Amino acid sequence: MTSTLAVDRGDLHRTHWICTASVAVAACAVRLTIDAFALTSNSITYAAFGDVMNCWKFFPTVDARMSYAPVWGFGNVV
Repeated sequence: MTSTLAVDRGDLHRTHWICTASVAVAACAVRLTIDAFALTSNSITYAAFGDVMNCWKFFPTVDARMSYAPVWGFGNVV
C-alpha cells in the first residue's frame, strides 16, 4: 500500500491521505519504506508559492485542485 498526503492548492489547511495499491517494481528501480519524514519551512514555501514557482507541476494528482508538497525524510531500500 502506498500512502501520500495531498494538499489543497487553494487552501493549504485542507489535506487528505490518498492510498493506492503498490505496483510491481521495475528491474531498474528500487522500493523504499519511509522511516520518518518532516514538513519543513521549505515544504511550506513550496506549497505557498507552488503556482508562482511552478512547483505543483512536479507533484500532480488526479484532482487538479490538489497536489503533493515535498518533504524531507529517511527511508530504507526494501
